[in-house]
Amino acid sequence: MALPELTTEVLRRLPGILPMGAVFFAAVDPATLLFTAAVAQEPLAEASPLFRDNEFGRGDVNKFATLARRGDPVTSLDRAICRRRADSARYREIMAGLGLVDELRAALITGHECWGVLCLHRTDAEAGFSAQDLAVLRKIAPHLAEGLRRSVFR
Repeated sequence: MALPELTTEVLRRLPGILPMGAVFFAAVDPATLLFTAAVAQEPLAEASPLFRDNEFGRGDVNKFATLARRGDPVTSLDRAICRRRADSARYREIMAGLGLVDELRAALITGHECWGVLCLHRTDAEAGFSAQDLAVLRKIAPHLAEGLRRSVFR
């Protein structure tokens, strides 16, 4: 499946699997982890330059590059900072103003290479993402990674 079709299917199916307010989904270069193609739903799309600056231009918690190097490449912002959201510059400076309460991030790895990243945002669940939500994303993340890898080598 080509990348545009894969992206369309992921964005169509994800809300039926995990409740969320918005999605960011990107293919990355496995060597550099730089985004090669990305889609962001509102309100993320409008704030994309701020999120990119946070991801690549400054220190913060729960970065995609960090997730790609961990044994477990899936976690939420709340879990990474023990629900002390104000400890994250991304939360303070971007997410809170957009009404986003938590994010669930995954580095999409197949074999030993990261082929993409996924970030799901919650807008109305004060409790954030649950352990079950993380478990579901852990199950589907390798399949998304393989889909991204195959979209490059088809």
